Amino acid sequence: NPYLLDEYGYLIYSISPNPSIEDYFTALKDVTEKDIVTLHGYLRIIPDTICDKFTIFNGHPGLITKYEVLKGKDPQKRAFDLGLKQTGSVIHHVTSELDGGTIVASRNVSIHEMSLEDVYDTLHKNSVRLWKQFLKETLE
Repeated sequence: NPYLLDEYGYLIYSISPNPSIEDYFTALKDVTEKDIVTLHGYLRIIPDTICDKFTIFNGHPGLITKYEVLKGKDPQKRAFDLGLKQTGSVIHHVTSELDGGTIVASRNVSIHEMSLEDVYDTLHKNSVRLWKQFLKETLE
């Protein structure tokens, strides 16, 4: 059974790293139209067949509203390597385009003169705060 029920009553489960369409539908079989699916660290492109059937949101630790170069894997390192003074986190609808869905929430944060480790830590904390705010507003 891949499902866990957290203390808030939300179902939590994981999908294999290289899922087939059938794997997605099996994992999401109990998801209804009123439910949302959230992705956390899921580094895969999800097929249109799945994106069109479910309401899916992804968190991304890069301010892609301002810096398109931060789309994709490891935006924290790219922001650091580019010497950005500010970046942030976004939550967006999931489409089959890499980090291409409509952005529904964002939160900026300063990373000026931080070490790479601090950038990762700061963006993680920023993302958690953004998720908490987004879920509170969405689920009320």
